[in-house]
Amino acid sequence: MTEAADVADALGVHLPRSTIDRRLDGAASMVGHEMSMLQDLKRGRDLELGAIVEAVQEVGRLAGVSTPYLDIVSALARARARH
Repeated sequence: MTEAADVADALGVHLPRSTIDRRLDGAASMVGHEMSMLQDLKRGRDLELGAIVEAVQEVGRLAGVSTPYLDIVSALARARARH
């Protein structure tokens, strides 16, 4: 979320830290719920990495903002999906 906020900031869109914290808290409260990407992975479907991760990476590159954590997450998710 922080890297996405950094990319947004570079585009002149400010995401308040409270918004980021609220999103993270919401995700943490969903114990036992399988997110759609995990469901796709388990069913052997294509992952939604393009819309969820790679779009932020691409805009970050265009804006000169590095996204090292998203780069790692994307690479690991792709590797896991292949196996």
